[in-house]
Amino acid sequence: MSDLKRSNSTISLVTLAGGSALAIVSGAVAVGVAGSMLSWGSGAEILRAGLLVCAVVLVAALAAHALIVLVLDPARDRLAGLVVAGGMARMLVSLLLAMVVFMMAAPEGRTFWFGFLASGLLCLVVETWWGMAAVRAAHGCVKESSET
Repeated sequence: MSDLKRSNSTISLVTLAGGSALAIVSGAVAVGVAGSMLSWGSGAEILRAGLLVCAVVLVAALAAHALIVLVLDPARDRLAGLVVAGGMARMLVSLLLAMVVFMMAAPEGRTFWFGFLASGLLCLVVETWWGMAAVRAAHGCVKESSET
């Protein structure tokens, strides 16, 4: 079992933003490829739905990251709560935007909603990973790697 040791390492919000952007695009691309293979629509319809999904979830992720940046204090005492609040804000804002975009732009439905779910889930995985690492770094504890 590995021990915990004190560390002065910090977790960058750039890591969260980059990971979230990669997760969003990966989810939309994966569903776009699946939609093309399963003939859910024409290539243009699937591309349009994938781009709309990326835009919707990216705007919501930016809002969540802004919440974390604006509320975060230098001592990082409330970091765990902010990560949870940021994730909830991202999910609620993205769902609201997705419903509005779906009603107004009428993209291909299966690609849009499956892409939305895949991108949101991958974004949640990145947020969870980043939040756990950030809380460990904020409290000065990181796992020591064991070399056996």
